[in-house]
Amino acid sequence: MKTIVVLIVMISLVTVSSNIFAISSNQENESGDTYHFQDVEVLVFGRCRGRSSDGSWVGRLFVGYIPFCGVTNFDNFLERFTVLVRNQSSGEIFFKIRLQYYDIQFVNATGVFFWGATGSGVSNLKPIVFIRCHAEQLIMSEGPWD
Repeated sequence: MKTIVVLIVMISLVTVSSNIFAISSNQENESGDTYHFQDVEVLVFGRCRGRSSDGSWVGRLFVGYIPFCGVTNFDNFLERFTVLVRNQSSGEIFFKIRLQYYDIQFVNATGVFFWGATGSGVSNLKPIVFIRCHAEQLIMSEGPWD
């Protein structure tokens, strides 16, 4: 199982990195920023405790179509996301590292989804998340959410 996940990660990273045309990254964002994307290829990896879906993805490895899902990290130890988004029509790239206190929602997404909450070991280590998919819509919002 671990070998399959590592293989999927390696293939996805090679595929995404070979398609980079331009990198657009905002340096400092105001708290509460929200980003909206349509028709994008997405790579998200990191650690988080929060995961949501319409019931089709309950954790672990899922490959296929999901109408709605999301991952959320909070202001906790080791909870961070790295996000790479490529717009299909324009080829524009959005890249962020060490995102903390973010909620990422996918609408009509097809791809590989992994969240390792079951059997993740020590409770201080947050579960690993890895998502490589195509999404019709992607919404990223920065907390805190009141």
